[in-house]
Amino acid sequence: MVIRAVIFDFDGVIISSLELQRQALLQSYAEVVGEGAPSFDIFISHAGDSLENIFRAMHLPQEMCQAYRRISRERLDQVELIPGSAELLHELKESGVLVGLCTGKDRVRTLELLQYLNIIQYFDCVLCSDDVAHPKPHPESLLACLHTLKVASHEALFIGDSANDLVCAASAEVDSIAVLWGETKQEVLLRENPKFIVSQVAQLRDLLIQQLGALNNRDTTSVSYR
Repeated sequence: MVIRAVIFDFDGVIISSLELQRQALLQSYAEVVGEGAPSFDIFISHAGDSLENIFRAMHLPQEMCQAYRRISRERLDQVELIPGSAELLHELKESGVLVGLCTGKDRVRTLELLQYLNIIQYFDCVLCSDDVAHPKPHPESLLACLHTLKVASHEALFIGDSANDLVCAASAEVDSIAVLWGETKQEVLLRENPKFIVSQVAQLRDLLIQQLGALNNRDTTSVSYR
């Protein structure tokens, strides 16, 4: 079976944005609601879904969405690339593999970050939560990405760090790779039965070498399998 496309989640997989998300959640709550603080752990447990759906599930006012996004954009410089992720994207692109992005972020912030971090050129398709009626964990965004890339579900791999990512992949019948450098605990990811689990970007690259046969040869003994 030939793998033609690799599709990534964004936050926690390619970029490190956890502290900025925390700041944006707490400050937007303070601005709109006032005293007190919502649970950041619950917020992160919904990762992959749209901001509107997350706040709805947490019984928070939708007015917080505008404040949250404004704060996030004002502090864009706090977002960093996961070490090694840009190099991996470059290598995939150079090898001729199709590369997609399927994120719960809105399109405006996603494109701003891709430009700011100078990685937008690596993606053949970018699908965001506001591009579809039903964001992750629903499979609509991933299926739309497959359609844009013109690949079948069995010709793609989806890489994510949250339960919603893995549920989305399973519903779209796409094999998933769970990464452990995000916020979600390993036992939570294991419950969603990803096909593979990796704990380092180097391990992800090794696994992709095995699955794609498209990158330069190197030792692959560090890969962890399910």
